[in-house]
Amino acid sequence: MPNRAIFEDVVEPSLARIPETELVHYETVDGVEQIVSHLVYRNVLTDFDQKLSQHMAATKGEGFPVITVLTRVCARDGAAVWKQTGRSNHATIPHALKAIGERALGEAESATVLACSCEFGGEETDRSGVERVLSRTDLETLGRVLDNARSFGEYEFLDLSGDYTLVVVQPNGIDGNPVTMDIQCGTLSAAVSDGQGFEGPLWGFTQQITEDAGARAYLARVHHALSGAKEDAILAFRAAAEERIMSFDKALQGRPLEGFRLDAAMALVARLKAGFGDSLFGLSEAAQITALEWAASIAKEGGAPYSDSREVGAPMGAEIRPSAAAA
Repeated sequence: MPNRAIFEDVVEPSLARIPETELVHYETVDGVEQIVSHLVYRNVLTDFDQKLSQHMAATKGEGFPVITVLTRVCARDGAAVWKQTGRSNHATIPHALKAIGERALGEAESATVLACSCEFGGEETDRSGVERVLSRTDLETLGRVLDNARSFGEYEFLDLSGDYTLVVVQPNGIDGNPVTMDIQCGTLSAAVSDGQGFEGPLWGFTQQITEDAGARAYLARVHHALSGAKEDAILAFRAAAEERIMSFDKALQGRPLEGFRLDAAMALVARLKAGFGDSLFGLSEAAQITALEWAASIAKEGGAPYSDSREVGAPMGAEIRPSAAAA
């Protein structure tokens, strides 16, 4: 399964979500002014899924999304009747902000986005908070920031946060101040404990890497630390998978895979195949044979795709109710 299918069909039912912020802008549709609310949530994976995500990032370049955005609309005048219109998943907060900004701009050259200070996900239509006027240039610069950040490694190995004015990146395993990318000033800077930092323009970062000794040295340190973090991630998931397989096999106590046991086996096998491939190479022989026997039993029983068994976890629309999200 692709990462998206694994996340939506297998991982999503078992994660928790923390409200982060609400961003609001206004649109006119068929002459009716609407409030468009974007509720931004941080996804909290189980320990096993977190290890799987890091393993996938290390081996395939992409793990599971950290941020989910629920979008809803309501007429600006009249009763507060909100309608959910979509949701999207994103690698980081800045990725989500870029997507929201692009929705707010549409075909215009600028748009106002409100970061709300009211209770998260409230049903009322009145909104208060900090206004930010976004331009197309702002979003292009934010896109450049995200490209620059990716130069330091996969997003799963970066502590990346920020807003429409400033993004900070802390590469895994690097001591000292994070990399600061100032969207308003168009500058990028980094400082480390031994003084081997650098500073330069956002749009000239690629060239700076080839010309600036400080930038080359910093990036080399980042990539060295990243290699170690990836190796640790692979070993951590391998150990966790071995333990998970043996624990599940013990819990089965020889009972057949049916009903809720079949659902659980399907979910575990899907996770294992996402990490190790269909052959499950990388596991010990005992763990590999055990899990492959489950996979064969699932196929023999005609196990439906896991997406058809989502009753084991609430769908997004049910698990996030704007009026109760902050409770």
